[in-house]
Amino acid sequence: MLSPKARSRVGPVLQRLPMFSHFTMIPFALLAPTYLPFAFGIILILIHCMLMTVNIRTIWGAFLAWRGVKEHSETDWRAEYASARRTLPSHTDALMFDEVEHLIFCPNYAEDISVLRETLYLLSSQPLALTSYHPVLAMEAREKGAAVKAKQLIAEFRSSFKDIGYTLHPGGIDGEAAGKSSNLAWAVRQAWNELKEEADEERIAKTVITVIDSDTALAGDYFSSISCKFALRSASERTRMTFTPPICFDRNAHDVPVAVRVTDIMWALAGLSSIYPGSGAKIPTSAYSLSMTLAASVGFHDAGPQAIGEDMHMYIKCLFSTGGNLISETIYSPASQLDVVAAERGGLRGFWNDHVARYKQAIRHMWGSLDTGYGLSRLINNDFACHPETELSLSPLFRQAPHTVFTAEPDSVLGLKTIPEELPVNLTTKSRRNFTDEEFASPSDSSVSSSSAASVISADDEEDTSISSLSENEDYGSILEKQQQQPSTIRPIEAPLQRRLSPFISLVMRLYEAHLLMGHMMLLVTLRVGSLVIPAIMATQVAKPAIPALMPSLALYENPEEFVAWAYNITDKMRNFSLLFSLIMFLCYDRYHQQAVKGRWQVPGNRLGVQSSDRSERKFPVCMFDFLALPAGIIYGIIPILHAQFMHLFTDRLVYTVSFKPKGMEQRRADPEKGIMV
Repeated sequence: MLSPKARSRVGPVLQRLPMFSHFTMIPFALLAPTYLPFAFGIILILIHCMLMTVNIRTIWGAFLAWRGVKEHSETDWRAEYASARRTLPSHTDALMFDEVEHLIFCPNYAEDISVLRETLYLLSSQPLALTSYHPVLAMEAREKGAAVKAKQLIAEFRSSFKDIGYTLHPGGIDGEAAGKSSNLAWAVRQAWNELKEEADEERIAKTVITVIDSDTALAGDYFSSISCKFALRSASERTRMTFTPPICFDRNAHDVPVAVRVTDIMWALAGLSSIYPGSGAKIPTSAYSLSMTLAASVGFHDAGPQAIGEDMHMYIKCLFSTGGNLISETIYSPASQLDVVAAERGGLRGFWNDHVARYKQAIRHMWGSLDTGYGLSRLINNDFACHPETELSLSPLFRQAPHTVFTAEPDSVLGLKTIPEELPVNLTTKSRRNFTDEEFASPSDSSVSSSSAASVISADDEEDTSISSLSENEDYGSILEKQQQQPSTIRPIEAPLQRRLSPFISLVMRLYEAHLLMGHMMLLVTLRVGSLVIPAIMATQVAKPAIPALMPSLALYENPEEFVAWAYNITDKMRNFSLLFSLIMFLCYDRYHQQAVKGRWQVPGNRLGVQSSDRSERKFPVCMFDFLALPAGIIYGIIPILHAQFMHLFTDRLVYTVSFKPKGMEQRRADPEKGIMV
């Protein structure tokens, strides 16, 4: 591990490393064919092989997403839980299905209230909303009227969820950068602080944090599948779990320029290329979930400029803090997104404004290339430890008063947990269950039935039994004292797990693919084309060696010029194959898009809730004409990343601007209970 002094110098160097690598590629591509021909040929082929690997992996990821969304939407996750629960041993520490609480954070700034209302309405229509959902509107104090807006939405939706709250992130905190990451970091800390003050460690251990954008629409099967998967895991596994959905721009894609639409398709495909089951590094895009215990164990979300891309940054942080033992589950319930649009639309000016708005969003996305430096920094420093920072969270500077996250009045039963107010009155009362004992029993074996029934008893049931067996002389105060003396569930990830190397190899590869590969490819291809075109324009005769066959021979290693020519020949053909692969990717994405926007909503059972009013289908084969705009999508991918990385030579701070989203639909009938249009 480096000394503190050396460590302080590594960060600035790694921040500038991506742009330095691009600068280095220019003289390498110009001079290496002459002076380092074998090294140049090998590196040229390796970079193209990596591009081919990304293409093949993207096709595979898009195909699995297409099939996965269909299967996922057809699954009854409550029944799936019941079936899997029967196979667990009787003395399991698995949770009951409805014990899992979903704390849904929605960071936003200067968003139109109709956008937030639409997001909350879609959540409120889902089966688990009343028993498990707890949305938190993460507002910025610097936004005028933010608290009033939050309170209005809370008043409208209070009866629709288990609980609903908000936070106000103050500006001007040292070391923070304005944006989603700092807002989210503040909100999650406030939620944890409020639970800590209630000494509700058990509730913390059963809580899953979900992060969404203000315009994100997640279907009901996303949360029900998490409840199933999270509840069935052991207590130790639940402390290192994350969940990642694919994203799909399926709501206003028909209303944006084709270049913007194709860019967002490629952005969604980039996510699909890394989150398929079996992937070594499942980096989320925009929306994701993780256990609250894990978030607290790693020190919550970072709020500095390096964490501007908080989704990738938090994944890297969790991966290192668990020594590569992070459990990442792919949830094939797409996060429905809106394509960014300009505030002023219409005519040629509006057409141009839409492109400018997407470019600004791309700059913000590519500012996340700072995570390459963050990941390499932790590798170089051998930093695989947790940094809980609980003392920092308990500091008055990071505490919000009064409490605004948990606002619901206490009921006699919260989910499956008997609240303290009930304990002195009736200590023997059992918590309700999701299934009867008979539902877990095997009809063919009565002994198995007895064992299965015993296994259904939740941790809360066992706790109640222990409480009822207390001496009658023990009062409620002594019970609470014993509960508070129990070990905290917020602690660093336990160390017996051995460090795993393969996830970090995958992570380094993903970081290179995301932040360096396309820049290197562009420079190599540009210089290659220049070496062919410029002599032709100048009408100069350049003696070229004969192009050898595709298969290498020993003679190539005796003639450096022939080896370079062979490397150029093979990589030219690999790029041609990449165009074919891109077409297949578009085909797979088209099927995935249609399944996300239409197919899954036709499954009977109403397990997904209400679909967004905004929807954009892709009509085959007309939609395949979008493929012609592929060069525009590539440009939107390459130029912004070079722009952002060039700026990193001088600063790591981005002037954060919020993307404009179309207003939510207000054409639903009035619902007196919610007070909104439905």
